[in-house]
Order: sequence, then structure tokens, then C-alpha cells
Amino acid sequence: MFYFKSKVAIVTGGGNGIGRAICMELGRKGALVIVADPSIELAREVAAAVAAAKGSARAVKLDIDQTGSLQTLVDSVLAEEKRVDFMFNSAGSFFDHPARMQNVEDLRHQIDISEWSIVYGTTAAYQVMLRQGFGHIINTSSAAGFSNEQSIAGYAVSVFSTTLRGESANLGVKVSVICPKPKPAHRDVRRADQPALARIILRGVEQNRAFIPVDAPALAV
Repeated sequence: MFYFKSKVAIVTGGGNGIGRAICMELGRKGALVIVADPSIELAREVAAAVAAAKGSARAVKLDIDQTGSLQTLVDSVLAEEKRVDFMFNSAGSFFDHPARMQNVEDLRHQIDISEWSIVYGTTAAYQVMLRQGFGHIINTSSAAGFSNEQSIAGYAVSVFSTTLRGESANLGVKVSVICPKPKPAHRDVRRADQPALARIILRGVEQNRAFIPVDAPALAV
């Protein structure tokens, strides 16, 4: 309970899905949560829900498609709070139709959100955390990267994260990867599972696990 208390946590994609659940659980555990989402309305709803549960949160609009937006986000949080303890790169893009129905722009958008946003968010937070001498970056990988349907994005995120974890081990910065475990599930069950999955994720963060396995369907909503 006290591991996250009074810590500053940025959560991208915090307006819905597992990002929202992570924000709620972080708030419950006493962290100051920066809810970053392309929809400021959703971010404000989550921040208000955290506050209603007696937590602390602030909503921020994140234009994740714009180069430099994640750097601006991290810099602004550092300027206001004087520290960044956790960076949850939870924003993602998911297509549930087959590849033959996707065009180049679909794929470009998916890779930009699911892969490049993680690289940008990680890089921005890493430099701050190196100067601080502490911090923890948590990246959400692609569910397909851990199934029989191999995903380049999922593979790249995992390799990038684990390589950085090895480099930063003696520099005070921790890096973990949320690893989805694909299995069939009804959409309503996915939503119901999200608070429990957020607790699993934060337990893995507290234990500084390299890989934190969770149920993939709930991450896709």
C-alpha cells in the first residue's frame, strides 16, 4: 500500500480500458496520478473518479500522434511536481479485423500508437529518471506478440524494454513489460476483469518484475 504513496505516476491511455483501471488503483494506493489521454473529457472523468475515491489525479490531453507530445508531457509534470516516479506507457491501438481488411494507414496508426508512442514515452521518462537516480517505466506490449500470431510491434516493444532494463539496472531506473496472455473472453467479462488486472500489474511493478503477465482480452477494451 505504501510503495506508491505520494509518488508521481504518468499513465498514457489513462482515459479508458486498463489504463483507467491502473489510474484508479494508483489513486487508491496514494499516488498522484497524471491521467493522459487523447480525449480530455475521458481523462477528466477518470481524474474525477480518482478524486471521488479520495485519491489525487490530474487530467492532461495527450496528442499522442504529434511528435514531441510525450516529451512535453514528461517535462511539464517534472516542472510542476519536481519528480516522475512511474511512467506507464499504456496507450495502444487495437484492430480486431483480419490483416486483409487493414490498409497502410491503419497499420501506420497502429504502429505509431502501439510502438512509437512507447519509444517516445520511454525515452522522455528515462532521461528524467537518470538525472533523478530513480524511477520505473512500465510498457504495455502487444497481445499478438505473445501468441501464435506474431506481432512485430509486440516483439519490438519487449526487446526494447528488456534491453533498456539491462542497461539501467545499475543506474537506479527500473523497466518492466506488461505481457498480455491471449485467451477468448466476452467483452463484458473483459471490463469486469480490469480492476483485478490493474492490481496484478501494480503488484508486479512493486516486485520489479521484468515481465508482468496479464489477460490480453481485458487490455484490448
